[in-house]
Amino acid sequence: MRQDERRDTHGLGASMSPAPFLTGSFSSALALARDERERLMEQLIQIEQRIAAVERLLDR
Repeated sequence: MRQDERRDTHGLGASMSPAPFLTGSFSSALALARDERERLMEQLIQIEQRIAAVERLLDR
């Protein structure tokens, strides 16, 4: 079980969400979507760093 899901099952995660009334599976789905967004943003940063490295090599 993921940390966000554990927090939500104890009722502590609700105060951290934009809509505190969300509970249950929708709240878990929202937490999963946020995790996925974070993962994709990290991948985007890595891709941008690789592109910058290639551009530096091409500028030589």
